[in-house]
Amino acid sequence: MKKKVLELIAAPNDKIKINTTLDKFEMSPGISGVAWAQQANSFTKLKYDFLLQQKRFQSENPKASKEDSEKFLSGIISNLDSAVVQLVKKNPTSDFNLILFSFLAPVQTMDEWNGDNLKLMQQVIENLKSKYPESPRVQMIEQQTAQIERIFQEEQLMKSGKMDAPDFTLKTPEGSEIKLSSLKGQYVLIDFWASWCGPCRQESPNMVRLYNEYKSKGFTIFSVSLDDNANKWKEAIKKDGLIWPSHGSDLQGWKTPLTQLYAFNSIPHTVLVNKEGKIIARGLRGTALENKLKTVLEP
Repeated sequence: MKKKVLELIAAPNDKIKINTTLDKFEMSPGISGVAWAQQANSFTKLKYDFLLQQKRFQSENPKASKEDSEKFLSGIISNLDSAVVQLVKKNPTSDFNLILFSFLAPVQTMDEWNGDNLKLMQQVIENLKSKYPESPRVQMIEQQTAQIERIFQEEQLMKSGKMDAPDFTLKTPEGSEIKLSSLKGQYVLIDFWASWCGPCRQESPNMVRLYNEYKSKGFTIFSVSLDDNANKWKEAIKKDGLIWPSHGSDLQGWKTPLTQLYAFNSIPHTVLVNKEGKIIARGLRGTALENKLKTVLEP
């Protein structure tokens, strides 16, 4: 039998009532007895409708392309996110916002995220903290929000063209030193990667193509490896044909201070720096990276 799960919030002395049937459980749980019941019922219905739309699209469009499927999914996810945000706005002091909180946060990047959500997140946290100051989950989302706020502020600074790329010095494969600031005067893509990183290596052909296409227009790549084995690092550079001259590593793997300096915890990770040494984009790969380079390098 398929398990049917309903996520709820329970505080001391709460008396939660559920009036439903097995068939209606995922669509209409009939929650009552608590202040947040209507909000929870509305959310359950929104989530059910979302899954229903997804299943209907798949059944009616069995031969849909990957692009069309992703476009449709992106659209209904956006609609669900917007509807949940409105639920939170109408009930900013509700305990159930602890469950809805993830819908307020950015999914991947800040590019399409509504920055107004940050104020709403902070309002929700303050209300929850006043009620449940010792709750580990409340403390966790408070920490997450502080991190999102920091990244959001950095993104705003980056978009204004005022965010300096922190300078650093690394050893090249040949043993000499290379400094990021030595590349000033060019558009530099700092590419954090490693020989053991499959997605990084899969991106190599695209990096080589973009380098060859734009190197005559003042573009270069600075490949920064998170390897801890020099031989494997050098072998990967040769095997993948990473022909640009700027390669560096401190061979400390994930212990490198660069993860803190550039605030990332996964690779591949890219940072695009303009001729003045200002960060203008982060986390770009594939088509998104190519489109950005076209914007800044093509007249």
